[in-house]
Amino acid sequence: AKEGVYSLFVELPLGVDDKQSDNKKTLGIGSDGTAPATTYTITPAAPDGLNGWYKSDVTVKLTATDPEVKGVKSGVAKIEYQLDGGAWTTYTSAGIKVTTDSASHVIKYKATDKVGNVETEKTIPAFKIDKTKPVISMEYVAEKVGNLGQYQIIITVTASDALSGMDKVMFYFNDALQSTVTGPGPTYVWNYTYAPLPSAPPAWGML
Repeated sequence: AKEGVYSLFVELPLGVDDKQSDNKKTLGIGSDGTAPATTYTITPAAPDGLNGWYKSDVTVKLTATDPEVKGVKSGVAKIEYQLDGGAWTTYTSAGIKVTTDSASHVIKYKATDKVGNVETEKTIPAFKIDKTKPVISMEYVAEKVGNLGQYQIIITVTASDALSGMDKVMFYFNDALQSTVTGPGPTYVWNYTYAPLPSAPPAWGML
């Protein structure tokens, strides 16, 4: 009943023509009562998006070992995992690739050794994935100001994100960052004064 290595000695009665060496046998018996232990790694190792979100697929690798106790270990027979409350699945060396958007992915896992000892079920801390880009639209108005041919350009962006939510909108003009407007949205406004050359009227379609 206790874990460890045991020996069973068998000795049969001697016959008339038997030799002593023929009548004795020793058997080694190992008793394994310790369950395997599993560790995990996540790739990317840390969220590659903002505010704790992943913006790419996540791969989880599981590694199980069966510890040797008092000279005995039977070895790992299998690792099983459960993704987001689904069916328990036998783990393979390809790992667990999580590709879907979710605000809370949960993976549970456990290993079983060759004797049948089952690891206590463990849970990887929940992680979140959002690979879907925000939906964005833009409109603008141009108002003439003063008598020098200047225009006040007011650009209004409406942006929304169904899962992780909005964080900011960055406004560029001629590929140069002009302004960053933060907040949950959905409306973001930037305005600036534009003075076209006398011979070149404003090219509003290029904004």
